[in-house]
Amino acid sequence: WQSEDDNIIGYEISNKIENVSEIGVDSESSTRLKITLAKHKGSDNSGFCNTIADGLVQRIAMVDSEEESENVDKNRPTLTLLNIATAPAGSLLKQIGMLLSRLDNLSQVLVWSESEVVDAQQPCSIDIIELPRVNLSFRAKRVEKIDGSVEHRLYSNDNDGLYISTSTNARDLVEKLLGSIDHFIVLQNEDNDLFVLIPGCALPRRLHVDGSHLSVQVLLDRRNQEWINNMGEIRCYLYPVHSSKSFLITPSLASSMYLMVMYFITGAYQEVYKMVESCVSEDLTSEELQIFNQLEFLGNDNHPDAHACRLKLSAVTVGLGESAMKCPWSVYEEMLEYVKKYDYVSSACRLTTEEELLLLKMSTPSFGYRLPT
Repeated sequence: WQSEDDNIIGYEISNKIENVSEIGVDSESSTRLKITLAKHKGSDNSGFCNTIADGLVQRIAMVDSEEESENVDKNRPTLTLLNIATAPAGSLLKQIGMLLSRLDNLSQVLVWSESEVVDAQQPCSIDIIELPRVNLSFRAKRVEKIDGSVEHRLYSNDNDGLYISTSTNARDLVEKLLGSIDHFIVLQNEDNDLFVLIPGCALPRRLHVDGSHLSVQVLLDRRNQEWINNMGEIRCYLYPVHSSKSFLITPSLASSMYLMVMYFITGAYQEVYKMVESCVSEDLTSEELQIFNQLEFLGNDNHPDAHACRLKLSAVTVGLGESAMKCPWSVYEEMLEYVKKYDYVSSACRLTTEEELLLLKMSTPSFGYRLPT
């Protein structure tokens, strides 16, 4: 609601508050948004609401959820929203915003301060960060190390004991493992174990260009509501880095399939080939099925190794039946291209003799296809 002084107050739609256990309040409490406008000098003569103003956005904790109530909860701090877009270049706020923009658009990265903020130029602390679309949040903590030094960390509220790693070595290591995949952040724990966090609620597609060359640039549709709804509550994939630092561990079928599709889009065919056998199931959830269906949009990839990867997937899913993981390409056409380009298929993507015989049988009339003589 907008009051007579043009300030705005926002009320919660539901009286059910999220992360109750984290905040430490009962389910009847709520928060209220208060937007205080500081108008710039000058008047709007156009009549189209073009007056410039700065807005102070605050989230105020209330004792109960009644809209008429003015009982502020003194046990919880008032949070002030910080503007990443106007933060000075090189500032901590700007650096945090640029880092978390790898997970979602900046409009979906909410940085809150518990400091008492009076004006826009006032220095303040960074205490809580929320990414509502990917269901993530972080809290700043001051940590005293054994050597007496003090370190400020952003701990994940969704993954116990993990905080955002600021080590350039950790970042370089993960970049080598992921190649051209860049929408991720690195987390670590007290034992310096590394974890890769990748948002799964963004629909990945390959950028289509003219037929003169193949693009491996990734387009992320972060506003596809159908894709997001199929994700459920957990909308990110967390991949532990193996102690050997040589590969990622995929803890679920959906995380394996998503990583395989991302490798395929970015042209990392050898990584795709290695992951194929771990991406097979007779019964797929809606989340897993929508990831698998993205392979259909990669059918125009005519790289020799791409044919090998598609054939490998056809070979390992042949016994699952028609209703489960039906590959959206012609085995006959893929096998024909594989044979033509065999000399250019990398050694890591070569099919075994048994797989080639199976695929040749799948290209016979009994399977609906026939190889030319």
